[in-house]
Amino acid sequence: MVQSKQINKHIKKFVGCFFNTIFTLTIITYLLRSAFPILKYLFLIFAFLTFLSAIFIIISNKKSNFQILEFVLSLKEIFLLAVFLTLATLATQEIYAIKEIVNFIVIIFIFYISFFFKFWNTNNILKLFELFIYAVVAIGIIGLSKFLFFNILEIKLPFVEFLNVSNSISLTTDYNFYSLFFIFAIIVLFFFKKSKQINITYRFVNFSLFILTLNILFSNSRRAVLVLVLLFIINLIKERKKITIVKIFVFLFILLSGFIVIRNNNKLKNTATSYLYRYSTIIGNSLSYNETYKKLWLSKEKNNLFYNSNLYEGKLFWQTTVYPDDILSIIDCQYGKAIRVERYNHIGDWSLSYTGFEHVKYYKGITYTFKFKYRVIKCDKNPFMVGWWLKENDKYLINLPKKITDLGDNWKQCECSYTFKENHVGNKYNLINTLDKNTIVDFTDIKLIHNDTIVRNIAQQKINNEFTHGRTDRWEYAIELFKEYTLLQKIFGNGFTYMEKFGEKFLPKNENKKVLDYPHSPILSAFLYSGIIGGLFYIYFLLLTFWYYWKYRKYHLVFFIMYIIAFFFTFVSGNSHFSSPIFVMLSIVPFVTKYIVNINNSIKTDVVCNKNKVDV
Repeated sequence: MVQSKQINKHIKKFVGCFFNTIFTLTIITYLLRSAFPILKYLFLIFAFLTFLSAIFIIISNKKSNFQILEFVLSLKEIFLLAVFLTLATLATQEIYAIKEIVNFIVIIFIFYISFFFKFWNTNNILKLFELFIYAVVAIGIIGLSKFLFFNILEIKLPFVEFLNVSNSISLTTDYNFYSLFFIFAIIVLFFFKKSKQINITYRFVNFSLFILTLNILFSNSRRAVLVLVLLFIINLIKERKKITIVKIFVFLFILLSGFIVIRNNNKLKNTATSYLYRYSTIIGNSLSYNETYKKLWLSKEKNNLFYNSNLYEGKLFWQTTVYPDDILSIIDCQYGKAIRVERYNHIGDWSLSYTGFEHVKYYKGITYTFKFKYRVIKCDKNPFMVGWWLKENDKYLINLPKKITDLGDNWKQCECSYTFKENHVGNKYNLINTLDKNTIVDFTDIKLIHNDTIVRNIAQQKINNEFTHGRTDRWEYAIELFKEYTLLQKIFGNGFTYMEKFGEKFLPKNENKKVLDYPHSPILSAFLYSGIIGGLFYIYFLLLTFWYYWKYRKYHLVFFIMYIIAFFFTFVSGNSHFSSPIFVMLSIVPFVTKYIVNINNSIKTDVVCNKNKVDV
């Protein structure tokens, strides 16, 4: 009998440890699937095992009190947010916010399990942080490998083909939230690196910081780089006594060696320039891409007015006509990236045009030259014309004389030059026009160069290169849309109908399906889908969350720092509060902390009262 009790005790202890580990993995895989989508399959497995082990513990311990009401009351504010979201979804004929609702249900399930099984303690949280570090570093290594093979060496490996979802190091199309997890990992390392609470060696800390930093730098996320610089400045101030001349010398040596290696490789120079130019827009860089390239690598190449001429940033600033069956796609070729233009049922108009200028000035007496490489995949006749939608001598300059050079392997180089007789201010219609129907052509290394020796303001890049990246236009449109609402809609909202209107205004049309977009501000979205009532309640919820975080900061300081950074990311990207799982989880933390602190204070009060009664 005694032996049987001991066996049962060991089984329960094993199941308890198993539950804590599996539940931790469930949280990790659910959150990190946003950075590495394949983790969603592991999440489903771990969630199922968590459910089974939870059922076993409940049955074996004969627990029946699920404390559902107490749980709901402790998180009543976020439940009310979800009610507004659900009502807005039901009010919309098509369910656009189903992803947000699923996020809420899963996260509430996770928190209820942690609430019921008292998972929210120091040991489990430290274990969660430790596994989080290991998982993020592993994802970072995969991202670096993908970046090396696809972007630098251009080696296609069939078994990792699915990783090539972005031109950056990111393993997902949302590179901003991909980089957010690496920021969080650095914060955890900075927070616990001097403490022995997390079982991570000093060497692994340095290795992790190296991997995490590289992923952020090559992620294309300017927000992440801005936060990274701030974190390292803070850490530098704290660790200034440990900085020696030797460390500074080693750092400068590595920097100089990297510069020399990159400078001798054209592909690496283009890659490095693309990243540096993009990040320089944070501080309002007024230089063009080509000017940045020349100053960085001491190049004497003629000025190229086209930004993203090497197509390393995908289709940014390149567009075709309004014909729905015209297709632009980015492909790999022997010269790096190329843009493929496909046309089937139409002829005329501008088949490939650069849209990156607010305006461009063409000066009298200066020769401007279109220069690019192309490969005809399918065509019956002369495939295209080259020029501008500009008129001189009552004639549009849409068909300039072409100088064609054969490069081999079906590739050719085209040059078209023209010396302007008058000053002109150009528009977005330039380069390739009147592409024949049933034609497929690849273009790469696209340039618009000039022979002007005078330094003057020739071209101004569009706002797309700036830090706001078109957000302000969406915010202004959200306000305009709200003003058009009826009084009833202003009070109670109009559901998610605004997403289709945003798609029509800001994204390319697609006849096969509805194109959806949103204000990229959860507060503005809340006013649109749930009206003044829902919008004001959301602002109240945010203020309450910040207040609880500040009030109980000594209990969850590292989570508070993460929440502030996640807030910075989400409020220029998200549609609703529930768009980003990591932000939702961090929003719940202070409410859970409040509940635990109140429970502990209540227990302490009861103990003191009972002790006083005994003394009396």
